Amino acid sequence: MVKSCLKLLLILMSSGLLIVNCSDDSSTNSEPAMAENDIGPEGGTIEIAGGIILSIPSGALTDTITFEIAEISDGSHPTGNLKPVSSMYSIEPSGTIFDSPATLTLHYDESKLGGVSESAIVAYTYEISSWGALATDVHSGDNYVTVQISHLSDFCAMVDTSLVSEGIYTKLVVARNIMYYSDVAIFTDVISAVFDSVYAPCDPIQPISGVNVGCDQYSLDWYALTGSYMYPEPGTMMSPFIQLGKNYQFTVTASDAVPALVSSIDFPDHNPYVTSPAYMSINSLSSDLMVTWQSYGAGTVELILVSAAGDSSYMVETANDGSHLITSSNFSGLTAGEYALILNHYNREFIDAFGYDPRSFVAGRVISTTMIILQ
Repeated sequence: MVKSCLKLLLILMSSGLLIVNCSDDSSTNSEPAMAENDIGPEGGTIEIAGGIILSIPSGALTDTITFEIAEISDGSHPTGNLKPVSSMYSIEPSGTIFDSPATLTLHYDESKLGGVSESAIVAYTYEISSWGALATDVHSGDNYVTVQISHLSDFCAMVDTSLVSEGIYTKLVVARNIMYYSDVAIFTDVISAVFDSVYAPCDPIQPISGVNVGCDQYSLDWYALTGSYMYPEPGTMMSPFIQLGKNYQFTVTASDAVPALVSSIDFPDHNPYVTSPAYMSINSLSSDLMVTWQSYGAGTVELILVSAAGDSSYMVETANDGSHLITSSNFSGLTAGEYALILNHYNREFIDAFGYDPRSFVAGRVISTTMIILQ
């Protein structure tokens, strides 16, 4: 999937019409989070902030034990319809049994639900050779679940994707693409709509044409090269027309191919764009990389590195505060070569409409892209 995403990325980047976010399937090489604490008969807690909390009550232990929690990426990954919505954690000493139940709290990422209801989130534990469901309380207002556990193992919050009813999968995007050359920021605005007869988070697999779709006063036309509807025509150079903070409404006229749809999104109120590193600058894989950007503000941004060969990638979400240090340790799994450095800032909402796959979404997105060399 990364290779097909990168191919489309480079095609659209060359025409200044980058409209797709390929980060959905990107892996990350960030250091795993860890925590350690000694807890005895009096009880106590151990946690990884924003990820997991283990609360052991008084009397649950007879001796003091050193507990360790680690975020893991090389464990026994779930198969079939199970999809993680939290990080996966290992708690040691594995097999420790409590005399009275301990409370485990797992924070989940709402953006990973893919249309499945939050009420369907379940905490799972890995037992012998498979993942087993636990009785779970979902706290949707604060994006975490709690379970009572009697012993330690690996844990993860997941959803069953078979609960998602299929339908037309659509991505409706109001996008601003920013290139920064020689102290000049070049803005290119585009509105796009993709209709797919199957769920395809990145490139369309079976794109649907013959749809009448508009966004505010703009009418979108079909272009087979991208498998999408767009305004303006690809390659057209025109003055930026998107207004920061404005609400944009998409209207799809019902046809034999797709149901009618009205959906809207607020465009971000800032234009963050990468100013450093410079285009085609060189950075050693053994050195840290400081990324800076202009026009920062509220919310978060995604910083994504995708190799030109499509064989390695890195992604991190960070505060939209104008700078982020990517340390050399984050490059440990990357290969030398050219990379697209992407800054992605967006609002996104899932679409809840008859006949549409609930993983469909409408988004207002600002993307800044530059090329660098890691060696």
